[in-house]
Amino acid sequence: EIASLGLENGTEEDLLAVTYPLFQNPMALLEADFQVVCQTGMEDLPPGRRLFEMGAGFIEVINALKQDRLYNEMQKRQEPFLFPDSLIGVRFWNVNIRRHGRTTHRLLLIEGKRPLRGADTYVLSIFARMLSYVLFHNQEQPAVEENRLQRILHWVLSDRSADYVKASQQLASAGWHGGHQYQCLVLQITYLDQKNLTVNAMCRYVESLLPDACAF
Repeated sequence: EIASLGLENGTEEDLLAVTYPLFQNPMALLEADFQVVCQTGMEDLPPGRRLFEMGAGFIEVINALKQDRLYNEMQKRQEPFLFPDSLIGVRFWNVNIRRHGRTTHRLLLIEGKRPLRGADTYVLSIFARMLSYVLFHNQEQPAVEENRLQRILHWVLSDRSADYVKASQQLASAGWHGGHQYQCLVLQITYLDQKNLTVNAMCRYVESLLPDACAF
């Protein structure tokens, strides 16, 4: 069933759902910048161990990982890597999914009801290759409208020749009008944030705290 889903336009969510009974532990597929693509079985974990749920703990997990030597060494590895529970309170297998020599996604198997074991790595490696096929062959291109407001604001701030009449029209069509009041916050980032692509994750966290904000 797993192989047929991978070849017959199954989604990443479909693949994780049918694989969960095999591993009997929570699984998550993340983009390199910590954005969750899909996950399954997280309800088996207590709230404090659901690693990538948006909230204060989300940023703590990212900060712990981006400063860890093992995590930084792991990013270029092609074989599964076991993270100890001493880092963020739970053990998990990590398998990098790479394209053109660069890690684009990570598959995580998180220790829950069943202890993790070395034999998991064989199946995880095969499963990661199936996910890679689905990600890069079956996946539709993202909608043009996605992050529209972010693109408009970035254009206005970075292009000195931007047409401000056109920009005002585009902002108005996105729901931002000249009669509104706005507050701009500039957050300083570090080299580790740039290196580990955690800026996007922090922007999503800001938007979760301030739902009407646009962070980039």
